[in-house]
This record gives sequence, structure tokens and C-alpha cells, in this order.
Amino acid sequence: MKKFELHCHSSGPSICADVTDEQLIERYANAGYDGIVLTNHINWSYNNYPGKTHKEKIDYYFSAVDRLKELGKKHRLTILFGLEVVALTDDGVHQEFAMFGFDRQFLYENNLVDRYNQKQLFDLANEHKLFMSQTHPFRIGEKLGDPRYMHGAEAFNGHYHHDNNNEKAIEFCKKHNLKMLSGTDFHHADQPILGGAFLPDYIDNERALADFLLNNQADIIIDQKQCLIARENYLNSHKENK
Repeated sequence: MKKFELHCHSSGPSICADVTDEQLIERYANAGYDGIVLTNHINWSYNNYPGKTHKEKIDYYFSAVDRLKELGKKHRLTILFGLEVVALTDDGVHQEFAMFGFDRQFLYENNLVDRYNQKQLFDLANEHKLFMSQTHPFRIGEKLGDPRYMHGAEAFNGHYHHDNNNEKAIEFCKKHNLKMLSGTDFHHADQPILGGAFLPDYIDNERALADFLLNNQADIIIDQKQCLIARENYLNSHKENK
């Protein structure tokens, strides 16, 4: 089995991330991971991407993947790509989903920026046999999705800057028979790496990843204790800096 991160952002394509490519690769290699699935934001940063056409902007999006793939080879880290997309909601409350299993042509042909609600995203995912899950479904300030229109959800999100209510997410997945995912939601070089999953050795491409997640419950990694400790330390530090 391979140890994979399933929720990770790199600077550039995700403007909220400030970790360098070298730092990202070194952190995961030192943490004993075999692979990383990049889930860079397709909405947040799109308008800041260089290029005038949609194709030019998507080329930039994938340039980060290519850089990390090359860096990953030095540490025998498999780098795959997915994305995190913001869905349109009737009330404007924030809602995000991860999608896995597409190829580059899919993003050239489907502009996901501010165009699709949850059901439309799910229909698109099913049309292309993609795996779609809600990220941090119980994070404070975000809207819980309709379980009918997702294949899974993050039972654990390890981003300690946020109150993710992971225990509610686990129960939500169990209640609605959704596949449970786990991810660190990595953005920062000093962020503790706390999530991911153990995946079969044969998974070395995006199509194999999606097919496995659609048909199996992955053995997910959850370090809720360390996540709570990290969040408490973060909140205390934030108070001290005010």
C-alpha cells in the first residue's frame, strides 16, 4: 500500500498557499508519504493566472503539476492532480468540492469557474466517471451539500486554521453511505501533515485513483488529536499576536 495525501495546495495556482514547491515535496517525503494529490483551487485564483485565454490559464494551472512531478521524482513521490472547486449556491454560502479522475483536456473543455451548482458538478462528474466529494463539509461558515449529489466527503480535514467539526463529518458519511476521505488541506510550510489515505500500489495515475475511490472505501488517515493540539496552539499564538 502507498501512503497518499488527498488534499494539498501549492502556491501559484492556489493563492492562499505560501509553501514553495521544494518545501512541499520535502515535507511529505520526510513524513513518509509515497504520493500527493494536488487539489489546487480552480476558482479562487483563476483570474490571477497569467494568460488571456482559458487555455493559457489552464496551462499555467498544470505548470505547477509538472514542476512538482519533476521534484517528486527525486524523492520517489508520485504526484497526481485533482482540483477543489467552489459550487454556486442559491444563498451564496460557501461550498467546495474536490474532483478526481479528469485529464488535462477536461479542464480545457469545461470551464468550472463560477458556473456550476452542486448537482450540475455531480452530473458532470458522473458523465466523465470522476469522483466528487465535499471538502470540509462542516467547516464553520460553509454550507453542507446535498448527500444525493456527491460520492463522498471529507470525514477529516486537518487544516488547523479552521473549525472543521470533523466528528460531524464522520457521522454524515456513515448516515448517507458516502465514501470517507481524509486530507491535510496543506497550504503552509510549517503546517502539520495529518491526513490522507493508504491506497493500492498500482495507483499511479488519475484514472486509477478515481476508479478506486468510486468503488472502494479507502483506509483513511486521521490524526484528530494532533489536529486539535495544533489548532489550540494556533489560536493561542493568534491571541498573543493581537
